[in-house]
Amino acid sequence: MNWGQAKATATSFIHRRDINWDTVQPLAHDDISHELLIQDIEEAVTLTPVLQAGTPYYAVSVPDDFARARSVTQKNGGADMQGVPAHTFR
Repeated sequence: MNWGQAKATATSFIHRRDINWDTVQPLAHDDISHELLIQDIEEAVTLTPVLQAGTPYYAVSVPDDFARARSVTQKNGGADMQGVPAHTFR
């Protein structure tokens, strides 16, 4: 499906003609990109955890286009690691 077909489908689905889909395209693209789970867009990275002040927790900064971790490994042994939303530290 190309962008023109996607706009026509969206317009017919919600029965509105006052939406400028071209202005919505970047938002839709971001949502779709983060939902795709294909190996072509996967990347292996090494991140260094930083101890969060006043807590026993470590955190890492992730790239802007990060959607979610598929797997996490820890070198040098250690405890199991779990991903948690950033808002839990604020």
